[in-house]
Amino acid sequence: MKTFFIGLLLFNSLLFGTEPSVFLTSQEIFNTMQRSSYEHKAFVDEAHGIYVLDCSSFMGLVIDKISPKAFASLPIDKPHKRPRAKNFYAFLNTLAPHENHDGWMGIKRMDELEKGDIIAWKYDPNLGKQDTGHVVMVYEKPILEANGFYQVRVMDSSKGKHAKDSRGEGQNGIGIGTMWFRVDDKGMPNGLLWSDRSTKISEHAIAMGRVVTP
Repeated sequence: MKTFFIGLLLFNSLLFGTEPSVFLTSQEIFNTMQRSSYEHKAFVDEAHGIYVLDCSSFMGLVIDKISPKAFASLPIDKPHKRPRAKNFYAFLNTLAPHENHDGWMGIKRMDELEKGDIIAWKYDPNLGKQDTGHVVMVYEKPILEANGFYQVRVMDSSKGKHAKDSRGEGQNGIGIGTMWFRVDDKGMPNGLLWSDRSTKISEHAIAMGRVVTP
């Protein structure tokens, strides 16, 4: 059984690649940025390290850098010019695991996430939120806690901070912080805590995926 499992890992590495390009590209932006803020109207000046982005435009920028094919697969609602959070969710939710679909692979279990993977969720329109959802990149492999929740360090562009967040007082935009996700009996996420384990769980439709490179 152990030999089979190792063989499966090697097969997936050869077929999909394990180089976390999304992670490395995001990390490079984080390390070199001089100023970042959260806005729906995107503005990027890489030469001066300025990144004015919301969550989906940040992830879109990263993905387009490493795989234009994967970025082009994401749906865009008219009259918008780029995929929004709900589009990330809708696309990731269609992906099958362990299959390369236009530069993407679906992930259905929280314990299968690796750094560089994408988590997206959509908001119920009845909530009256301005945003359609949210998109984050997994910064560290999720940790299963005693209460059954997964603690996940994420990188995103956000107007609100997570726990143990890199963004300073009054700052928003690109940063790194900690979230928690609840899973069902199949290991699929069905709820989240943005920044505080003592608050009420936010229940949203959540999907996960991985950009796969040759």
